[in-house]
Amino acid sequence: MKKKYPINCHTHIFSLSIIPENVMGRKWGFALNLMKTGEKDSLVKFIRMVFNRFSVIKCGHRLKALAKTIVGCDSQKEVLNKLIKSYNDLGYEDMKFVVLCQDMDHTGIKSQNYVDAITQMYEVYTIMQDDYFSKRILPFVAVDPRSTTEPLSLVKKFIEKGGFKGIKIYPTVGFFGDDERLIPVYEYACKHHLPVLVHYTGGVIFYRGNLPYRPDKSVFNYRKNHLYQYNFLNPHYFRKVLKKFPDLKICFAHFAGTMDKTTLINLCNYKLDPYDYFEKQRWETSKPDKEEVRAYMHKYIVQLIKDNDYPNVYTDIAFEFSKLHFVNKVIEYMEDEDQPTLRRRILFGTDFFVNAKNKNYKDERGLVSQLRHRMDEGLLHQMMVQNNHEFLESDFLHLP
Repeated sequence: MKKKYPINCHTHIFSLSIIPENVMGRKWGFALNLMKTGEKDSLVKFIRMVFNRFSVIKCGHRLKALAKTIVGCDSQKEVLNKLIKSYNDLGYEDMKFVVLCQDMDHTGIKSQNYVDAITQMYEVYTIMQDDYFSKRILPFVAVDPRSTTEPLSLVKKFIEKGGFKGIKIYPTVGFFGDDERLIPVYEYACKHHLPVLVHYTGGVIFYRGNLPYRPDKSVFNYRKNHLYQYNFLNPHYFRKVLKKFPDLKICFAHFAGTMDKTTLINLCNYKLDPYDYFEKQRWETSKPDKEEVRAYMHKYIVQLIKDNDYPNVYTDIAFEFSKLHFVNKVIEYMEDEDQPTLRRRILFGTDFFVNAKNKNYKDERGLVSQLRHRMDEGLLHQMMVQNNHEFLESDFLHLP
């Protein structure tokens, strides 16, 4: 049967109460708390105006994204309504959205004004009870092995009883991909063909507690938290999982994340085998440049996708698709007749509403319109429909 509707495989609908004020560090906690204070009262307009002027300050784009998108929204449902409206305006009235819940309970700094991950997921479950929204969203349960003694029980609860359709993990907040507490979750996902989406890029959300953390796994000799997160992202640990569960359906989101234009265009200059770079290299005294690490993370994903031993490895274009040089690289991969596997494993996702941090200040509608202008309609359909359907199909989701 022909697959009919498009899917955005990477969106967020957090309301302010669900975002820890420490998410960008202590010095910005006051700003997020101020925004939360104005979430439901007469300060809303003033706060939005103030934070819309923060674009010249470090972290300001992210604050502007929050202010523009979710200040004044009392709930995740209201944020979701904004998302749906954007696509209705674009003519995608049948677009479905993977809504990624996120466990931020263990970022390493205590938050005072924060609703925990369980409450966040129950709110999404409540939204799904509305027929209108249940036909549009495909929620993923957030899993952090430190949040519960039995992560598998949490997954089963939201998948089997709550109607959720996949699993989201976020290693940069302080755990490794092969954490033994996650092994039963991977086994369950593999058994039921459930998709697992991994946040797979460095960014402003990372473990901010005391380091070193698991020094036995600290391949890169970084001493600062914002760099140490690349130890948590070491793809070697995910490949260990894939060797155990080769049919695991897993998406390394963001295609390894932001690289500058020169790095992405000149990936061929990074000549080491990406498997060897992470599995055999040891950086006991040196600290590789962040651009180099990201380049090899990117190449590692490509290598996994090409590797016939792992038939269900995917990546997505979330957040990065706002950059012309990134879109050009994706087009290059998808048009390469010698590498047909890449064409089938790159997914359409946008990272709403976080993508409002893009430097050209476009909102969701503007960003997707820009992508439609840049990319051939056939390639976009491949990502939105064919690839996303194959990734999301499971024992708990049967797509037409």
